[in-house]
Amino acid sequence: MKRIENINLSTTPYRLSFRHLTDRDYQGYYHCHQGMEFLFIHQGNGHVKVDNQIIRVAPGTLIYFQPYQLHRVQINISTDQPYERTVISFEPAVFTSYIDPLVHLAEYYNYLWQGKLPKQYVEALTEDSDLYRIFELFHKRLATCKKTEIQHEFGVLIIRLLHALHEMGFNDSDSISDTDSLRLKRHSETIMTWIEEHYMKDITLAQISEDLHLSKTYISRIFREETGASLMDYLTARRIRQATFLLHETDLPVELIGENVGFPNFSYFCQVFKKHTGFSPNQLRKNKFAPPFL
Repeated sequence: MKRIENINLSTTPYRLSFRHLTDRDYQGYYHCHQGMEFLFIHQGNGHVKVDNQIIRVAPGTLIYFQPYQLHRVQINISTDQPYERTVISFEPAVFTSYIDPLVHLAEYYNYLWQGKLPKQYVEALTEDSDLYRIFELFHKRLATCKKTEIQHEFGVLIIRLLHALHEMGFNDSDSISDTDSLRLKRHSETIMTWIEEHYMKDITLAQISEDLHLSKTYISRIFREETGASLMDYLTARRIRQATFLLHETDLPVELIGENVGFPNFSYFCQVFKKHTGFSPNQLRKNKFAPPFL
């Protein structure tokens, strides 16, 4: 099965999950998502499928996934050996301003983001490695710093991470600025990027077709083939996630929130919102501890 994993990096453009543990069966699934992602395995053996590659993984393996790159993580779990990992995800466009002043590092960053990478993993890292110490340090710092400083701390984390990867020669290249090194994006990635820029408007499949120079039939078919979700389901999920964020974090009127996320009809917005979350917009707003359901 292929599907889109709902990692909402548009409202909070970063995520650090440190030493997350799974001790039950973990089959994994094909999925793709927004943002650059680094997966470090502390415990667990199995394999990861990335495009047409199969990577055998074990404790000490670090794997990198580019934005919207289809992948599947399959780990063999037993009572004696759970699956423990650290995951760092972030939206690359948000952090370019932190990295651009460091010219050589900025080139490396753009290469990891958009380049054709010969290798997407590092093996046999230990918990004495620089990378592990960076993960541990920033897990502590992000947990204690002020909310207004978290994004800046994450920018520092990315710079430290890039320096460490570059020093160990991970996908280093003397020709990273070559246009030939740019990867070909899947059509589903291009479509997702278009939706990210336009989801707040009252858009149609015809508009997507016209802007991307692809037929409506092809767009619908290739999106489902590559992601396992329908285009409209993905668009609706994106809108509901943003509405959930605005309900929790702003005092905007509910009707205006609906308009801001692409639902000009208030009744329809309420109907769709309740279908996807189990709550009306007003109920969700009152319940400050309600999770982001999508």
